[in-house]
Amino acid sequence: MVVSNSDIIIDKCLRLKNQGVVAGKRYWHDLVAYNYRMTNLCAAIGVAQLERVDKIIKRKRDIAEIYRSELAGLPMQVHKESNGTFHSYWLTSIILDQEFEVHRDGLMTFLENNDIESRPFFYPAHTLPMYEHLAEKTAFPLSNSYSHRGINLPSWPGLCDDQVKEICNCIKNYFNCI
Repeated sequence: MVVSNSDIIIDKCLRLKNQGVVAGKRYWHDLVAYNYRMTNLCAAIGVAQLERVDKIIKRKRDIAEIYRSELAGLPMQVHKESNGTFHSYWLTSIILDQEFEVHRDGLMTFLENNDIESRPFFYPAHTLPMYEHLAEKTAFPLSNSYSHRGINLPSWPGLCDDQVKEICNCIKNYFNCI
């Protein structure tokens, strides 16, 4: 689902969902595109979520702030908002300090053993098979480093503050044990 107030973006999206067909010229495709269509059910869910988007984003921002506050002082960076931006916190992320990189998987296992789901960062695009021919695996050292040190923490808007603090306490316990 795309929401925009830009006619240019909407027109481009319509063309992309319509296999790149040029309006007014039947079966003429001037860009690579696919037959992307959203079902009515998916559209209805999207519209319903848009009606709640402000509430969802506020809660996700509140959760991120709890993580930032509770995890302060640990050997990590908590995903933060840059000046002049407004972060929706689709994911709340931590990046372990470099000297603790070897502990990422251990921390994730520790969380899992305490019934807390976490996810590693995505692999850098340039390391994926379909793109690896475009760049050396070492061409982007920051993205490589972040992908090895990053963890996405639970941030579902339905988490209560106490649950987020419990996750933080579990992370603190891990660092107290290593």
